[in-house]
Amino acid sequence: MDEMELENPGEDEKNDSDFLLDSDGEQGNNLDNSNYNMIEDEADFEKELGMDDNDIDDDSDSDDEEANEAEIKLLNAKLEESPYDYSSHVALITKLQEMGEKYSDQLKSAREAMSSKYPLSSELWLSWLRDEIGSVKTSAEREAVTKLCERAVKDYLSVEVWLEYLQFAIGSLGTATDAATDVRNLFERGLTCVGLHVTKGAIIWEAFREFENVLVLMIDASNESERKEQINRVGSLFRRQLTCPLLDMEKTYEEYEVWRAGDGAQATLDDNVVLTGYERAFAKLNLRLPFEEKLISAQGEPELLDAFKAYLRFEKQHGDPARVNILYERAIAELSLEGSLWLEYITYMENNIKIQSILEPLYERATRNVPWYVVIWQKWLRAYERWDKPLTEVQALLEKGLMAGFTSAEEYRSMWLTYLEYLRRRIDLFPDDKKKLLEIIRETFNRACEYLAKAFGLEGDPGCVVLQYWARTEAIHANDMEKARTLWADILSQGHSAAAASWLEYIGLERCYGDTKHLRKLYQKALGSVKDWPESIINAWLDFERDEGTLEQLESCEAKTKEKLEMVVEERKKVQAAALPHEVTSAPAKRAGKRKPEDTGRWKNLQGSPNKQGKFEATTRPKLKESVLSVENKITPPPGYKPSKDESSTKPKLAPPPGYKSKEVEKMDEDNSRTVDERITVFVSNLDYNATEDEVRNALEPAGPITLFKMVQDFKGRSKGFCYVQLSSADSVELALKLDRTPINGRPMFVSRCDPDKTTRGPAFKYSCGLEKNKLFVKGLPLTMTKEQIEELFGAHGILKEVRLITYRNGHSKGIAYIDFKSEVDASKALIATDGMTIEDKVISVAVSQPPERKKGSINDDVSLIKSLGGTTTSRTGSNAPKTMLSMIPRSVKPLSKNGDAGISGNVVGKESLSNADFRNLLLKNKK
Repeated sequence: MDEMELENPGEDEKNDSDFLLDSDGEQGNNLDNSNYNMIEDEADFEKELGMDDNDIDDDSDSDDEEANEAEIKLLNAKLEESPYDYSSHVALITKLQEMGEKYSDQLKSAREAMSSKYPLSSELWLSWLRDEIGSVKTSAEREAVTKLCERAVKDYLSVEVWLEYLQFAIGSLGTATDAATDVRNLFERGLTCVGLHVTKGAIIWEAFREFENVLVLMIDASNESERKEQINRVGSLFRRQLTCPLLDMEKTYEEYEVWRAGDGAQATLDDNVVLTGYERAFAKLNLRLPFEEKLISAQGEPELLDAFKAYLRFEKQHGDPARVNILYERAIAELSLEGSLWLEYITYMENNIKIQSILEPLYERATRNVPWYVVIWQKWLRAYERWDKPLTEVQALLEKGLMAGFTSAEEYRSMWLTYLEYLRRRIDLFPDDKKKLLEIIRETFNRACEYLAKAFGLEGDPGCVVLQYWARTEAIHANDMEKARTLWADILSQGHSAAAASWLEYIGLERCYGDTKHLRKLYQKALGSVKDWPESIINAWLDFERDEGTLEQLESCEAKTKEKLEMVVEERKKVQAAALPHEVTSAPAKRAGKRKPEDTGRWKNLQGSPNKQGKFEATTRPKLKESVLSVENKITPPPGYKPSKDESSTKPKLAPPPGYKSKEVEKMDEDNSRTVDERITVFVSNLDYNATEDEVRNALEPAGPITLFKMVQDFKGRSKGFCYVQLSSADSVELALKLDRTPINGRPMFVSRCDPDKTTRGPAFKYSCGLEKNKLFVKGLPLTMTKEQIEELFGAHGILKEVRLITYRNGHSKGIAYIDFKSEVDASKALIATDGMTIEDKVISVAVSQPPERKKGSINDDVSLIKSLGGTTTSRTGSNAPKTMLSMIPRSVKPLSKNGDAGISGNVVGKESLSNADFRNLLLKNKK
């Protein structure tokens, strides 16, 4: 490649020169001469002005330097105004790096300023470390660089930063006896932090082995015991590395075999143990490689976050906290501004590690990356309480959190409440200092209220949550109901006096910690103030008097509550009357049209149904003309009367003449009159009733153009949830059938072939019912699991053809899915890996797909078994069979038997069945 890249420019230059020459070679000479003359003219002009090349270069350099200094001043001014402007910090550091050694002091200050506000990326740290390492001359400077390296490895997990640190430590290796031990300990720290990184961890292992191999060469050959000990160290590193699933570990094993055949022959190692560890680690590596590929191929942060979460679920199921820790570190290094990821990491470490020395730096790093995420600050405050931190440190943490810059009053309020909860618990922990602690918590309550009111006004605590907590604390822990009543007076004065919930909270506190005298007054005040739910106050007061009051007190309560209830009823009636439209003329008509109560006497109208008869008469009675029934139409206005705008607007519109059709109706009739070609039409069902034609068209857009669309509607013009769609060709129908189960408004759309003949239409199961070794049947899935999550879970084990999530008609999952792989081998791997897996507290079951055979319904085409009048298709032999089986043939048409009784048995009339004409003649004869 390098040789090709070197040859190509020569060919390009040759082609360019050939282009400049014509057939006689004159054009090139003319161009060269003209260019030469232009250059000579420019040179003469510069000489006349007294300019040379050096003067021009100096002027351009000075101009560039002035522009750079102006840009630096502008960036510094931006940072003074907005110290947390991340992009300005990066731009300033980049510009100072470009300007060279002259601005090294400013560059160092800019880096320190950014590091104090934000954690630095691995690229920024590497450039900083390399600049500092290159200028180290004294032991003091070497120590300063070491401290800088310690800061660098704490921000984010970075194999490159650790390697730079280790190489600096090796280069600074002195002649002291413990110098090698210090470097060895640093390597062990590096292995703990990044040694399990699947794709990059081997770099640190190889550097460690290289360091130990160099120490082997430095030992005198005559000192066999020390040399053998050092060789054993190298062998131990090989053994440990080969037990970790790392990329290219097969090459590491080959290096081990070569080393074992040479210098490693003296090492005391069991090759079988090394081989067994290698094989296990290699198997683990193969399980993790699909997840690593997902991380590499992820497009955008959302997809990368999903890939990391899937990888984390896999590692958590295998229960190795060290690997989970490394993976979380990798995730937050890539997605450092994802607050939910930091919270999930902290929660996992709290539940599994529970070591303060690990958790406290993690909280520090999280709040530097996502300072606006209040939940992390709350967990940190509670962690300080759990670790028995002094009150001053907890208070300092609160102050630090309040400076983080939350976005809403609710977040600041939750921060204050977490700290107040901590102070309240201290009262129970230190009863001897109760008086002092009560004063502290009172001051904090007061400060919290003032802080929220000053920052947000009434929106700081609209529900008075802090004040209510303060009142409860005074009543429960300080036994000071007077203070609690004062606080509740403040609460009610802030617009809560009309809410029954506020009064009930106050009443509950007074009943538990106050006295009956204040409680009865409180009930009366509440009864007069509550607007939304006075019944709750009435019931609470009555219950209290029943429990503790005298007869006189109960009767007084009943009288007052009854009076209040009557007032409430009247007020509600007035509100309802005011809300109704004022229609004087139409009200009597509506009342006249109401259905009268039916006389449902036990023996009333035994022979017939008068209600049905009345209904029939009402429907068949001819209607009178509207002009006869309407009183308004008969009244003629006085001479000179002019109707107002309101009256003219309410004038009834004239009805259209018979046979008139609007444009919309004509268009609908035209669409409905067109015949549907069944060969290129699909039937779409299970639609949401609110689904529009455009939404269905958009869903079927991949199938091609639509030539006819018929949405089936009821008599009111509402959709019935299905439609007919005619496409352009039979191929389009096949494409449309593939769109079956496409969701519209969260509900799957069913697409099938159009078969309007109900006699030939039957239920069709379009999937195979045999054994399919490349398809898996999964059940027990969480109902909230989506198709994409299932693809992510099973896609790690092979190439998928299709994932079909079984849903109800409303689109909700049944917890069942079919996973179709391209090969049987991938399906077998996925079956072994996922069967019995736990997902969200549910154990899934995975098996090879083999649906049961579909039972075909038999259709009896025997004409002799046509059902007669009163016949039924339901079985009458079950436990729910009716006691009597009456024929639905009218009694008046039944012929009498010889003995004068009805001679009808079952559904057969006499010996011969009557025709329709016979029935009609009998009915007419009976009426006569």
